[in-house]
Order: sequence, then structure tokens, then C-alpha cells
Amino acid sequence: ANYDGRISVADMTQIGLIILGRESELTIIDGSDLGFPGSERIVTVNKPVERIIPFLDYHADAVQAVNAEDKAVGVGYRIPEQYYIYPVMSKLPCIGEWDIDYELIASLDPDIMFVPLWTSDWFPEMEDKLESIGVQTLYFAFHDPVELVKDFKMLGYILDRREEAGEFIDFYEGHMNIIKDRVEKLSEDEKPRVYIESWRDYLASCKGSGEGQVCCMAGGINIAHDLGAESVEVDPEWVLEQNPDIIIIQTSYRGESSVAGYHIDDPTKIIALREEIMDRPGWENLKAVKNGNVYIVTMGLTNDPGEITVLTVYFAKWFHPELFEDLDPEEIHQEYIDRFRRIDYDLDEHGVFAYPLIEIDDGLAGTPDKYKG
Repeated sequence: ANYDGRISVADMTQIGLIILGRESELTIIDGSDLGFPGSERIVTVNKPVERIIPFLDYHADAVQAVNAEDKAVGVGYRIPEQYYIYPVMSKLPCIGEWDIDYELIASLDPDIMFVPLWTSDWFPEMEDKLESIGVQTLYFAFHDPVELVKDFKMLGYILDRREEAGEFIDFYEGHMNIIKDRVEKLSEDEKPRVYIESWRDYLASCKGSGEGQVCCMAGGINIAHDLGAESVEVDPEWVLEQNPDIIIIQTSYRGESSVAGYHIDDPTKIIALREEIMDRPGWENLKAVKNGNVYIVTMGLTNDPGEITVLTVYFAKWFHPELFEDLDPEEIHQEYIDRFRRIDYDLDEHGVFAYPLIEIDDGLAGTPDKYKG
């Protein structure tokens, strides 16, 4: 229980306290664990944790999902601009982007700060500076579909929100298990070959990316799976040679140039982007383009822990429309918004997240009126 390499009475005592929710400290392996001996980062967190800073939006999403916004005292740079989904946290002091304001952090007196896994590369001094002012850093992504359940269980223990974390896990696993059970029955020949491009032309998503993992979960074969860790730039000719069955383009979800997201109500730009993509040189000969299987989706669905569920349902319906005819990504998305974002937001009136949607029976399943006509 204290990760000292031996089992003792102290461990039994600590386990009992953890079960009762009375522990004064909690020793964890945080989200930076790479899964091989020696990669673990062991952190002992003093309890209770009452003051936190979520640095990126997916940290804020996780905090929001377990109803712990009251513990946030400051935020990183992406949260204030997304006031429409973070009505509480967007009003908190912003500690900066590349120019981290450590004096402000010290004045906010947080117990811990959730930071991204790449912090050690981009901000090598951050951990030492935060520790010098008494702030613990915890490395978590909270949007890795493989590690999501483990990370949320841990978050529930850290923030004393076990029940709330359990409710989120039930939501996630409930929908994902439906997809898993059906995909497991498919042969490799029944799975479409998919090209996924992320935020920059010909930047292909690989096996380590969230969308790459979702592709496998949804019953697709990612043609760039083994080309790199998370993403790799590919030659346009390579895509033509691969001739994928389905093409998925991820687009930015923040800023004025974005074509999709919570702040976008008009689908005109996402429709135009799809036409532009399909008009790339030589793409008229691709199977995906000929069959109309080119889809645009906001990267926001990849970065948010709850909306990974929604993204997986979109992928599953695009890959196997008949197999997943009964699943409605809009309906599941609205459930997530109502239960875990707890904001007044109606998807029938607001938001553009994916295009085109799947035609089922006499119309578009779960399609808001703004897409029709």
C-alpha cells in the first residue's frame, strides 16, 4: 500500500483506512507509467486534496466529470476560452500557457496540479519549481481509451469522488462494452481499412494515438497503425497506394478557425472542409471518396474522456452501419453532457461535431435540424 517493496502490518492498516476513506496519504503510480519496470512514477499524495489546478482541458473534463469543480482554484490556458463547457472553471485565474506564472500558482496555494504527460519535455523545470512552492504534480492524460478506467478510479480516490468516478466508469464501459462484444465477432476481412488524419495535412494517426486506439476498438484497421508511436507525416502518394475504404479527418475544436465544436452551430464550414478534402489531387480515385466514406470529426471528441465514448460510436457506425444501427452518437453525447458536464446545452440546437452522419431508415439518426436540407 505504501509501495516500499514489502508487505507489513502498516500496509494492512493503510488498506483499511483507504477502504473507509480515512487515509491521510495515498501512494499511487500516476499516469506517466509506461508499463515496463522502472517507468513507474511513485507519488505519495497528502489527503484530503482540497485545492487543485487542471492544466489542460482534458484535465478539466475529468474534474468536471467527477463533480469536483469546487476543488479547482486555477486553470491552464485552454479552459478560459471554453466558457461554454466550463462555466465554473473558465472564471478561475489562468496560470498561463508557455509562460507559466509560478508566483500566481503559489498565491493560489494548490495541493496538486494535473499536468500532461509531455510536460517533462516542454517544461523540464515545471516539476521542480512546483515542488519548491509545495505543489505536487500528477501526470495524467485522462483521454487514453485503454487507460481511462484505471485513471478515473485513481482520480476518484485522489479527490474523494469515488462514487462519482464509478458512475462515469459505468457510463463509459456500458457503451463501450456493447461495441466490444459485437466487434469481437468480426473477422479481419470484415473490417474496413481506415486512414485517419489529425489536425495537419497528411499527418497520419498511429497506434499510440487516441483515435488510433478507437479505430481498433470500433472494428477498423488503421493503415498507419505501425508507422509510428502517435502520429507520422506520410507522403500523399502513400495514401493513394493504400487506397483506404474509409477516410477520417480530425479538425481543430478551438479558436476562430475551427469548423466544429461546442461553439459552432452552423455546419457550413465542416461541409465545405469535407468537399475540399475530397478534392485533393488523385483522391477522386480512392475507394473512400468514390463511396462517400469520407468523414470529418472534431478533435475535441478525442481529447475529452467522456466524449471518447461518442467518438467510438461514430467510428463504429461509419465502419459497420448495419451492425450498430441501434446506437445513436448524438443521444449518447447528450447523456454525457447532461450527466457529467451538467450544463444547459441542447445538441438539437447547438454544436457541430462530425459530418456526415449515418443515414438510417427514413432520415438521419439523431440529426439536429441544422444538418437537414
